[in-house]
Amino acid sequence: MSEPAESPSNTTDWVELLNRQELGVVTATVQRVQSVLANDRSSLQDLSKALQQDPETTAKVLRVANSPAYMTGPEPVTSVMRASSLMGLDTIRNICITNRLLEVLLAENDLPERIRERLLTRIAASLHAAVLARQILKGQDAMLREGVFIAALLDGIGECAFWSSRLPETLTLDASLQEPGCDPEFAVRQLVGGTFRDLSRALVQSWGLTSVMEPADDGAGGATEFALVVRVANEIAEAVASEGWQSSAVRRRLPDVAEVLGIETDEAAIRMNAWSKLAEELAGCYGVGALARRMVYRPFEEAARRRAMAGAAPVRALGTVANPPRQARALREMSTAAREGAGPMVLIQKLAEGIEEGLGMERVVASLLTPDRKMLQMRLALGENNTTWGPNFRFDLAGPRSSFQECLVDHRCLHLSSKAMLAPGSTVPRLLMRFSTAQDFLMGPIMVGARSIGALYCDRAPSATPIEPDELEAFTRMIQHLGGLLGGLQRPNS
Repeated sequence: MSEPAESPSNTTDWVELLNRQELGVVTATVQRVQSVLANDRSSLQDLSKALQQDPETTAKVLRVANSPAYMTGPEPVTSVMRASSLMGLDTIRNICITNRLLEVLLAENDLPERIRERLLTRIAASLHAAVLARQILKGQDAMLREGVFIAALLDGIGECAFWSSRLPETLTLDASLQEPGCDPEFAVRQLVGGTFRDLSRALVQSWGLTSVMEPADDGAGGATEFALVVRVANEIAEAVASEGWQSSAVRRRLPDVAEVLGIETDEAAIRMNAWSKLAEELAGCYGVGALARRMVYRPFEEAARRRAMAGAAPVRALGTVANPPRQARALREMSTAAREGAGPMVLIQKLAEGIEEGLGMERVVASLLTPDRKMLQMRLALGENNTTWGPNFRFDLAGPRSSFQECLVDHRCLHLSSKAMLAPGSTVPRLLMRFSTAQDFLMGPIMVGARSIGALYCDRAPSATPIEPDELEAFTRMIQHLGGLLGGLQRPNS
């Protein structure tokens, strides 16, 4: 890219520069699709014909149409015309624009490492926000849902375009943001002549999409709710990308989501986690799986990445890589302790520690049944802030058959994925789903002979790192070893 004679000094200059160079292709795509939709006589055939000029885009449209975020029925969609009739022209427009934006913004592979990381993280947050916003308004009019999707996506386009521009100003801003005490908004204003959101709005206006971004007020507060959802979705997505789901910024915004949906805050948290999975899967459908890994901040993965960038020797981190030697050591330690006459809780604690460190789990709970076997209560919790969340692992076992009966009565070790939890007919109790924040977890029975006395639970909820199906095997082996040792001991006092 050739540099301009003079550096841009305000948002108008930046819009002209970005549209003339890197975003010119996006502008052309937006104009072509918008021209079809703006024509009252346009038909599904017209849009299909326009897309057929670009086979790669057609393929992406079909992949996205069949993704969990958009899937409209049990049968796969095999043609653009069929996708258009099922999903609507506004949805197809959004898919086309999103695809072109991702292609253009991710085309530059030779950016400096820190700037490329800033770019990828911001694009990931924008796509994440778009999915969250669309899902928050899932029960609303289809046109409104698609409007809020594209509005949330384009809310960050100014920052994305800036970091991908390869101009000297990106290096200047990157250096400023590294300085202690830097005010990010002031630093951006100094270089861009406004905020990144000002730049986003100016770019969108230049593309003729202002009406999509800012729907007319319907007199019933619809426009206000639209703007709130766009803002909240972006703030949550940015906070999750930089700090994870435990971020205080996320907690502050969840009541807003709950109010729009008309549900409790805890339920809103569960839904947002589930919708986050849809966003990650959608990134894969667009062929940009690297963005999925940046939608949620996972501290252990980030620490490992930073060490690798610094040339340091890699180390195993909790929540990322299993450690078979540590698993084997836990089995030996339990056996040794049993031979030396240690009590049941000592063995249970050694198992919990082995699962935390050997399977890379971030939260581990050992719980025991009350004498009447009607309650399951936490006796031991390992993991960061365990005194805060540990006492919440307390469940009434009365009621319909659930995952607890599968574990405690059927004596089964369970791997519950977030997708399985949210599927129709799921047997995971609502309170247990709330405890896990709808993230993957493992749960197995603590056995004394043929009788269960409690359960051991573990997850990676803080970092939202998935649990792979084959990890259940190692977990089961460790649970069974404990059961064999406890079989010869007196049942612990509950």
